Amino acid sequence: MDFCDFLLENQTVLVKQWIDRAMSVYHADSLNFLTTQKDRFANPLGYKVESAIEHLYKSIRGVVDDEKMLPYLEQLLKMRAVQDHSASAAVAFIFDIKRLLRDRCRSEKYALADDDWWTFTCQVDELAMKTFELYSASRERLYLVRLQELKSGNFILTDGTNCPSAQLRRRQERQNEKEKVNLVNHDAR
Repeated sequence: MDFCDFLLENQTVLVKQWIDRAMSVYHADSLNFLTTQKDRFANPLGYKVESAIEHLYKSIRGVVDDEKMLPYLEQLLKMRAVQDHSASAAVAFIFDIKRLLRDRCRSEKYALADDDWWTFTCQVDELAMKTFELYSASRERLYLVRLQELKSGNFILTDGTNCPSAQLRRRQERQNEKEKVNLVNHDAR
C-alpha cells in the first residue's frame, strides 16, 4: 500500500483524532458541548473546527487545493483570534497531525518511507506558516477595529459590557474620580 492509500484508508480515524486535539485547548466544561453538538448553528465553533480540519486533511492528501481549503481555515482562525488563546496555542493544532500520523503508522505497522514522511512534514509546515499568517492577520484586523472604535468615540455606545473600550472608559472614569477626591482632600487642608 502506498502512502496516499494509507492516508485515504485512515482518514476517518486521523481526522477524528485531529479534531479532538484541536478542541483540547478549550475548557473541559465546553469541550463536551463542542464535541457532541453537531448542529452548525447551535455550535458554530465546533462546526468550524471540524470543517477546517477536514479540508486541511484533504489538502494534505492533495484532494483539495489551497484555494478551497483556506476559507475554512480562515473562519476557524478568525474565531480563535477573538478568544483568549496565545498565538502558539491558537495554531499549534496544525502540528498535531504529524504525531497522529506517526502513531497511526506504528499501530497499523505501516512502514512509512522517509521520502513520504519528508514530503508530508513539508506540507504540514507550509500549512502551519499559512495558518500563522491568517491568525496574525485576524488579530491585526481585530486590533484595528478596536482602535477605530476608540478613535471614533463609538465606545460610548457600549454601556456596561465587557468590551475593551468600555473597560478602558471605566478605568479612566475611576482614575478621574480618584483625582477629584485627591484635589478635594488637598483643598480641605
